[in-house]
Amino acid sequence: MVLVQSQSSLSRVLSTQSQLARLEKQVGEARRELATGRLADVGLALGVRTGDAIALRQELTRIESTTDTNRLVSTRLEATQSSLRTVSTGASDFLEALVAARGNASTREIIGQQAKDALGRVVEALGTQVAGVNLFSGINVDRNPLEAYFADPAPPSRNAVGAAFSAHFGFSQSDPAVATISASSMQTYMDTTFEGLFSDSSWQANWSAAGEPSTSIVTGGVVLTSSVTANEGSIRNVMRALVLIADSGTAQLNTPAYDAVVDEAIRLVGEGMAGLADLEGQVGTMQSRVSDASEGLESRRVLLTQTLGQMEDVDPTELSTRLSELLNQIEAAYTITARLQRISLLDEI
Repeated sequence: MVLVQSQSSLSRVLSTQSQLARLEKQVGEARRELATGRLADVGLALGVRTGDAIALRQELTRIESTTDTNRLVSTRLEATQSSLRTVSTGASDFLEALVAARGNASTREIIGQQAKDALGRVVEALGTQVAGVNLFSGINVDRNPLEAYFADPAPPSRNAVGAAFSAHFGFSQSDPAVATISASSMQTYMDTTFEGLFSDSSWQANWSAAGEPSTSIVTGGVVLTSSVTANEGSIRNVMRALVLIADSGTAQLNTPAYDAVVDEAIRLVGEGMAGLADLEGQVGTMQSRVSDASEGLESRRVLLTQTLGQMEDVDPTELSTRLSELLNQIEAAYTITARLQRISLLDEI
């Protein structure tokens, strides 16, 4: 038997199917909201307030980006402190050795070797990297700030020292004539020619590849110096003392000239250590400011998240109830549709 639906029953079937499609769409949206905890269509739900929600999300993104940057800056500053402590400890140990070596000819070779070893450790500490960034190179993050002084071939720094020594005395550091240098002549060399090797221009030309200190935006509009470089005067003083002992022919100097060199090195290391302590304090201040900025950003993030949540978040309890009601309506609609499809014109006769 062929069943023929009346125009009226067909209309009701189509209406019910349309209702089913609408209900199923609402169920999909409700399930998505239940999974994400947010309104499925923020623009539709918020209307004219949608712009406010977008602005809040953009600010949250900026906060999260700056917080990530601050976290990296904090890591770099922590590593910087560690490296500075390494240099400072090495300088302190070397100072003790220098004081003990004054007037003691038998320790000259030992002190010379200690100076060479300390030079290597200082250069290594200042070459510390975090995530591929050279900490003591300032804005020149891709360049190692200092070259190993006793590398082969000799770096520009060592060549400059050798040339300066030869130009001043007329012979090299390894020449036996070194023993004829008087204390006053050595003092003049240290105060003029040798000191000039560590001036700003010579340091940049022959020793350091570091640029200006790096800066970071730690919070809205606040720019903070976030590094120290190998160009700091305290670092130069320590390097100057180490090179003076390691590469000035100290093993062959007569006692008065040798004592003059040791006295100068003691002075330079002492000044360098005082400067390093100041640098550690500066880095500590940077760390504190970054930490304070991050705490402020976190407070702001929490506030914005709460505000945005009030605008976009859904009530899970209310949503679960609504989803249950929608599913019940769908089930009822399917039942009605099935009944309508079984209606025959013969049933109406």
